[in-house]
Amino acid sequence: MRIAICDDVKRDRECLRDALMQTEIGKCSEVSLFESGEKLLSSINGNAFFDVVFLDVDMPGLDGIETGKRLRNDNKDLVIIFLTSHPEFALDAYECEAFHYLLKPCDTSRISEVLERAASRIGLMRKYHVVKTKQGSARLPIADIYYVECIGRHVIYHMIDEDYTVKEKISDVYDALRDYGFCRVHQGYAVNIDKIKFIGKDEVILTDGRSVMMSVRKRNEVSLAYMKYVEKFTR
Repeated sequence: MRIAICDDVKRDRECLRDALMQTEIGKCSEVSLFESGEKLLSSINGNAFFDVVFLDVDMPGLDGIETGKRLRNDNKDLVIIFLTSHPEFALDAYECEAFHYLLKPCDTSRISEVLERAASRIGLMRKYHVVKTKQGSARLPIADIYYVECIGRHVIYHMIDEDYTVKEKISDVYDALRDYGFCRVHQGYAVNIDKIKFIGKDEVILTDGRSVMMSVRKRNEVSLAYMKYVEKFTR
């Protein structure tokens, strides 16, 4: 795994690197250090690639949140983990789809736990759901499915930039996808919980702005699943 640490305090980035090297995943990873968001972005623009980026929130110049937003715009699959001494920034971190939020100082056991989950997330990004369309079979990256909609005897997979219509039962689709973080928000809809930005009274708003209808009787169930998902930012 390729890991970047971006922190303006030399002692902090070196301590984190040393802590990473004490974990099983860290020992097998390539770790690069950056003292500013500008230098990290410049490295990536120069074709450097990272699977995971640890970002300090409070940095002079380009701060961690803005750096994270720019990273996310360029790489939707990047695992971003924020580091800070200020928990009030957690909501901003979630806004740019951060994977986790760690409070300083970070202990090795906590870092190891987060890295293991990050590795699982990266593995999920490489998993596919195979469907049969009129044009033939298609492999849909599970991480790119925003939500699934049932219309009559057909199911529509709503992806990042295109849709796939398949003759299936939504119950069968949900059974295949629920172990990958999908929740049923309505009789006719199943949503990738990783793509939920906001839960309203009768709808869920996704990270790309799309709205999906939610039944009133499903609201508590969806809210609970969503809370379990976002609680990683406060643990």
